[in-house]
Amino acid sequence: MAKFPITYGTGALTREPSLPRAQIDVRTGEEQIGQAMGELGGALFEIGQKIENAENAMELSTFQRQSDETWNAAYDTILTTPDPEARQEIFIKATQDASALKSKRDKVNNAYQMYLNDTIPRWQASFNTVDRNMRIQSARDQLEINGQAALETGDLQKYYKDLSLGLSTGLITKVEHDAKVKSAPVDSVLAQARIAIGSQDPIQIQMAIDGLNGLKDLSGEQLNYRDSLLQRAETTIRRIETQAKIAQDEKDEEIGGAFLKLLINKLEPDKEQLTFDMIVNSDLSFEAKDEWFTKLRTFDNYSDEELREAFTDKGEVIADIYDKIDNGTLTDELDTMVGKGLSPVTAERIKKEIRVPYEQQTEELFRRIFGWSPELGFPDNMSAWLYEKGLREWQAEVKRQDATGEQIVEIGRAIIRPYFIEKITKEIPYEDIPRIVELALGEPGKVEEEIEEEKPEKEKVELYEIGETRTDETGQIWEFIGDNKWRKK
Repeated sequence: MAKFPITYGTGALTREPSLPRAQIDVRTGEEQIGQAMGELGGALFEIGQKIENAENAMELSTFQRQSDETWNAAYDTILTTPDPEARQEIFIKATQDASALKSKRDKVNNAYQMYLNDTIPRWQASFNTVDRNMRIQSARDQLEINGQAALETGDLQKYYKDLSLGLSTGLITKVEHDAKVKSAPVDSVLAQARIAIGSQDPIQIQMAIDGLNGLKDLSGEQLNYRDSLLQRAETTIRRIETQAKIAQDEKDEEIGGAFLKLLINKLEPDKEQLTFDMIVNSDLSFEAKDEWFTKLRTFDNYSDEELREAFTDKGEVIADIYDKIDNGTLTDELDTMVGKGLSPVTAERIKKEIRVPYEQQTEELFRRIFGWSPELGFPDNMSAWLYEKGLREWQAEVKRQDATGEQIVEIGRAIIRPYFIEKITKEIPYEDIPRIVELALGEPGKVEEEIEEEKPEKEKVELYEIGETRTDETGQIWEFIGDNKWRKK
């Protein structure tokens, strides 16, 4: 058998240190595991409670926010609701809507109910304060309305009685009561004058002017209002008189044209003739009737031959008229020469011939300064209204003066100037107006003067009251907003 050599090491024999031995007591292991599981379960329960509490708090916060939003919206609506019963209904609905919020969690419902128990009484207190103040203000407003009505009718006895009631119920103070009693007579005249001016009745307006001029011992405010009413009254009287005159002139022109045709019938006795009774019973003005009496008496004294000659055109008369037209010296020949070598028919034809170009020129001026064009129309209702108003007044004045030539244009410029200024003062800076009027109407000398007269003073008295309305000829309603400005209503 083979033998292998064995070699021995020289050091001492060593080993790695061993791990500690596990200390497990098999007799108590199950109890320790149960205790650990119990501690874990408690931790999980505590976490669940925290999650539930967080969810409860979140839902409660949502309910509180929704209820607050409900009340805030209701409160805003209550502030703008004049009817007391409607306000009460809004409040009740808000509390019902807030109370209707329900959760699946009892804890949330209990906490929310506690919140409502504290919040709804505060809502009720706020509502009561607002409702009471609004009722008081409504009663004060009604007292003011009743008082204004009494002042306008001159029933001062009722006015004083209402003031006493307002004082006894606390709606007005003693100072307010005494001040109103003292100023009542003056305030009544002012109120009645305002109503009279709005009536557009010249007789009532004149009576109002007399009453306003008779007022004594006015306060500063009453004096300013009195002066503004006087200005309005006088302006209204002038406007009414102007409109009446324009209407009468148009009527005189229309009736005069019909009478002229009857006057020509004197050449044909079988046709209807003009009589003095016709003139008397017509709607002509007194001055127009007097002129027609004179014409009829003149031609009644003519023989048939004289009538025929009077209403027959004479070449030299017509030639002289056309020479004056060319020279620009024609005045009233087209009327005075009728019956003196010029027939009424020819006179009317010549008038039309010489008027048309100047009338077209003036109408174009009106359209241009108010921004009119056939395609676009007027820029706004105010422009259209002023254009139509100016056009009618101009046409009536041309007829009244029996104007011809450049006189037609001059009349148009004079009539349209104040309307044009009224229009542009609402649209552009004040200092630009004179130059614009100069460019539009070509009258630099008069523009600066006219604008300077209309320059507002520091304490300007308005001719109208804020909120007052007027209706123009087109049916458009305008509301006065102060500072001599109007807006469409």
